[in-house]
Amino acid sequence: MFYHLQIKSYGLIKFYFTREDRDQKILIHKQLMRVSIPHLIVGLITVIAGLHLLAFRFYLYDFWPYFDLLVHFLGGVWILLLYYWIFHLEFPGSFFSRSWKSLVVGGMLTVLAVAVLWEVFELLAGAVTVGSGYLSDTIGDILAGLAGGVAGLAMVYYHYRSGDN
Repeated sequence: MFYHLQIKSYGLIKFYFTREDRDQKILIHKQLMRVSIPHLIVGLITVIAGLHLLAFRFYLYDFWPYFDLLVHFLGGVWILLLYYWIFHLEFPGSFFSRSWKSLVVGGMLTVLAVAVLWEVFELLAGAVTVGSGYLSDTIGDILAGLAGGVAGLAMVYYHYRSGDN
């Protein structure tokens, strides 16, 4: 099959095929547009670590309190994608079934558990102090992690729908 790329001025790549086989077009589109889950996991943890280091270096957690929520959100996405990769792609059927319900319940419970454990770690490590805003900050961080888990589920749903499961 012969095809070529044409890069439009607005940054999108469009594929033009010389063959009119629709199924072949869909297969090639999926292969070209697919992002590997392990690469996404590594890239995401690299971004999280970089943001965390920048936040400590430039005191972003103090100057911009909502920066913490961004990092917790990305952490929730990362945990859910890691759960999906380990229990549904690498070891399917070993602990959990590959059903969507198993992924949603197990993945979100894992995100919740890690978010709570991270908050306990922050408290024990002295990164936060118990004060007037501690409870609201902790609840906000856990909710941001869960929101990231929901965003991770949307990414996994796209991965399921694209036929890469």
